[in-house]
Amino acid sequence: VEVCRSQNTNGWLGALYVYKGLLLIVGVYMAWETRNVKIAALNDSQYIGMSVYSVVITSGIMVVLANLMSDRATLAFVTISTFILLSTTSTLCLLFLPKLHAILKRADNCDPVIQSMGLKIECNTRR
Repeated sequence: VEVCRSQNTNGWLGALYVYKGLLLIVGVYMAWETRNVKIAALNDSQYIGMSVYSVVITSGIMVVLANLMSDRATLAFVTISTFILLSTTSTLCLLFLPKLHAILKRADNCDPVIQSMGLKIECNTRR
């Protein structure tokens, strides 16, 4: 297996890690700012926070393992791919499974946004 290397690999990886870290910090900030949203259907800040936490943990493990296994390209590729799949799957499950559970659990067919605002919409038309 051939691996392409550069003299500036560490610099590029450092810049990439800083950029991705800033994106994670922005995600945490946005989750923190939207934590008190009154509409329950739009309040996902806890799940977003857990998603960011799981991404940070898996990314940290992935960076350490990738640096330790840099001489074994195939094993590093399989390991990194597995961690990426686990991270994205856990993020999607944390964000969408509670919504699916709420939709399937709901017995009546009312809109959760309208219900959380305390509005009742009636359509009585005469023909």
